Amino acid sequence: MDIIINGHLKTETPLTYTAPNLEGLPTIGGQPYLPSSAIRGKLRRHMRDYIVDATGKKLNFLDFYFLSVGGLNNEGKGKASKESKEEEENSAGENLESQAIDYAMAAQKINPLISIFGCGPGSPVAIASKLIVSHAIAVGDPLKVKCRIEPCRTDDARVSPAETYELVSEDFFEEYHRQSTLQRRGSELKKQKDDLHKRIKKASSAEEAQAIREEIKKIDEELNKKPVSISNPALGYDAIAPGTNLAVFMRMQRASDVEIALLMKAFERLAFNPVFGGRKAAGNGLVSGEFVVSTCERPGQPIKNVGTFGWDAFSLSLTATEKAKEWLEKPIDFGVLDFSYEALRKAVK
Repeated sequence: MDIIINGHLKTETPLTYTAPNLEGLPTIGGQPYLPSSAIRGKLRRHMRDYIVDATGKKLNFLDFYFLSVGGLNNEGKGKASKESKEEEENSAGENLESQAIDYAMAAQKINPLISIFGCGPGSPVAIASKLIVSHAIAVGDPLKVKCRIEPCRTDDARVSPAETYELVSEDFFEEYHRQSTLQRRGSELKKQKDDLHKRIKKASSAEEAQAIREEIKKIDEELNKKPVSISNPALGYDAIAPGTNLAVFMRMQRASDVEIALLMKAFERLAFNPVFGGRKAAGNGLVSGEFVVSTCERPGQPIKNVGTFGWDAFSLSLTATEKAKEWLEKPIDFGVLDFSYEALRKAVK
């Protein structure tokens, strides 16, 4: 049976998210979005935490990363066990496709978290994820779903020197004035440097250009003194505006009741702390969620709506109806499950 979850997240506060080598919000067709990896990662970690709480078993180093990110590459922070390396070497001629199927079947029986989210390098074998999660893409006018946040900070010594005086040592203001002077000098030098760069373009000879470069070099040496930034200005950033719906689609293929129940437990934990993205200390990233749950028994069969679930960002709890509520409340027999790395490795021996 496949389970299909279709709905949206709604930003209650600005949501900001940055991607490597990208300035501003990531976009698809001009629309900002929350990457699927952020949603999958959040659900995976909530499921991991639920399992630890429910079983009372703390995770060792290998198991922690196995459940959190699917294992550790041998070139990363951790190493696969000596036994797993030997197995890998001895299985060079084996049918890896058949082995992957065996591990996937074992995972479904004893480690549903790995069955749902998969595992990769550093694991016994790569297991593909059952859970498909789309990017959560903003719906609406591109000009209205984005906003600009400009934080501000206050230099107490400048704004309230009398109050500051009661808090600091005698040498504070001496150092404060020294740093302020360096900063003013730094601003002057940067302006001089900009002017010199413009002069290079207009230099009438190579000698003149070289002389200007020498001046720039001297300025750089002085700028390298690096005064402390007293004002410590807060940088502005782009965010998805509050009140924006982010459409998201999920599908778990060949799902068992235990897997669906665990996924609902992960959503229940997400509802308790529904925060995504960065700048959390400023209250950013708070989201509500509304989803419709459907099932499809097999290809060619009709899709059936079997319930709904969702949460209000300020209620700290998940509400569900019909079959979705059943799965949420379903007790899980952990006696037949083992979420450790070694258990899955040995299950296919």
